[in-house]
Amino acid sequence: MPRHDVDCGSDHNPVVITTNTKLKKVVKKQRPKKWNRDKLSRENAKFKEETEDRMRSIDNADTVTPDQLWHEIKSRVEEVADNICGKKASEKKQQWMTTEILGMMEHRRKSKNNISHEEYKTMSKNIQKTCRKAKESYYQQLCDELERLDRMNSNILHRKVKNLKEKKPHVQLGIKTKEGVLLHSDDEIIKRWEEYIGEELFMDDRGDAPEIASSEKPPVISQQEVEDTIRQLPNNKAPGVDNLPAEFLKELGPQGMQQITRLINLIYCTGKLPDDFLVSNFITIP
Repeated sequence: MPRHDVDCGSDHNPVVITTNTKLKKVVKKQRPKKWNRDKLSRENAKFKEETEDRMRSIDNADTVTPDQLWHEIKSRVEEVADNICGKKASEKKQQWMTTEILGMMEHRRKSKNNISHEEYKTMSKNIQKTCRKAKESYYQQLCDELERLDRMNSNILHRKVKNLKEKKPHVQLGIKTKEGVLLHSDDEIIKRWEEYIGEELFMDDRGDAPEIASSEKPPVISQQEVEDTIRQLPNNKAPGVDNLPAEFLKELGPQGMQQITRLINLIYCTGKLPDDFLVSNFITIP
């Protein structure tokens, strides 16, 4: 409210207000952890044996739908992969970071709600102290290596120094409308992506599918065809929404391949795809 009795050498009336400020809580999206595929190459025989045992328990009834059958196959493969391969540990963001520091940070995160504020501050100070020591040790070893390379091979030295240079950040150009207007709101950007995907990227002018009346039975896809196709899948590729890489499918035994073949034929006969097959993740890189 205005204060007329205050004289501060100004022609403005000072105003005193009371405000309530509520900060927005930023929720970080947790990325799904990647499978440790390196263990699969060492334990492939055990992986195949356990998946074979689990695949035998799948219901072979004719009333099963493609989505139900796919989830039966997927859940069994995930169980075996979780027991044998597991997920990769958190990767360090800095070269000087050690597994000891990562373990201390993880312990602090889990204990945050169960300890006092003073104990939490003590843990943070210990982590910072350990980080400083690790960082100094890393750069000392790096300097020693650069001095050694300077005496031996200047070409390797130059490459090493080039890799240490800070990389320039990627400049995001932004998303524009059809008219070329730059968008700033998240809702507008998402709507523009929906327009681009639905109208421009996957535009389909074929119309409705025609009805074909036929009394002939559809051809049967053989298990050999399915196995040959799975073997041709490339390795070390990012999995889809189902989070099952091609390496897991390649290690399936006869029972697993039989169920995959059954799924493919069921999809072909019914014309219905599992829900996981209808979802696609887009990584927007403007």
